[in-house]
Amino acid sequence: MIHVEAQFLNILPDKVFLNLVFVKLCNYFQIAYGEGINEKFSFNINQFCTKYGFSVLKVYNALQFLDNQGIVSLSQEFTEKITLQFLIPSKEVIRYMSLNPQDEEVILTILRTNPGVYETQSTINSALIAKKSNTSENQVLAMLHKLHEKGIIQLHAKNNDASITFNEVREDERTISRVAKYLEAQNQLKTQQLQSVLQYIKDDTKCKSQLLLQYFGETKTTECGICSYCITKNRTKIDTTSLNDTIIGLLKIQELNSRDIQKLTKYPKDDVIFALQNLLENDTIIVKPNNLYSLKN
Repeated sequence: MIHVEAQFLNILPDKVFLNLVFVKLCNYFQIAYGEGINEKFSFNINQFCTKYGFSVLKVYNALQFLDNQGIVSLSQEFTEKITLQFLIPSKEVIRYMSLNPQDEEVILTILRTNPGVYETQSTINSALIAKKSNTSENQVLAMLHKLHEKGIIQLHAKNNDASITFNEVREDERTISRVAKYLEAQNQLKTQQLQSVLQYIKDDTKCKSQLLLQYFGETKTTECGICSYCITKNRTKIDTTSLNDTIIGLLKIQELNSRDIQKLTKYPKDDVIFALQNLLENDTIIVKPNNLYSLKN
């Protein structure tokens, strides 16, 4: 739990990091101080983070905040990055594959997953093509570029995954200081939300349904009866001592599997398994390779 919380907190940008990202972003696009308003650029977040050694998730959170505050507009393009169309007839494609067997599986995969590639530009999921043809995405892309150069296909590939528009002039620290208080409040809210989730997972003293409704400001007097807490609570109502003694008594006579023990004790299956686990943990019984339970010598 502590590890999860630390990971989450590490990707929340503070004022210093936000200012650093904004300055580097302006430098990346060569925006001078006092300029940049309404300028729009193609933006690849992975390339930007690689250039400056930033965490992608942390930068993304910083950009999302700047977007929410209206300082920049980050436009995600959730479309496929690659489109292609075959320019030669199908019989020529077959001829090409016979002469270049190393490309055959990728081409066949494209034809199976995108049957319209002869008639129109079709979107191609390069990762899916690579997976289905048992090759790497880089090899697929390299082959597509080769086919394009040979005039076999018409290829359009996008290198950007977003566009970014600057809505204000560059003022660095002055810009970030104006919105820093909102960033602090946002981070505090996100931290509280995470802690609520962790508390929900760790709390074994109350019905999970009641905890969930309490988080949303509602109250519920009755327990759900089906969550982990309720099941455990209801199980403890069983006379575990009596059940344990009954199981031990049966195993003194003969070795038994869990199904036979359940039939002979006439207890619910879950309670029998729970009792067997307790007896195993306390080294009272053992389970043999043939799945029969026996008293420990």
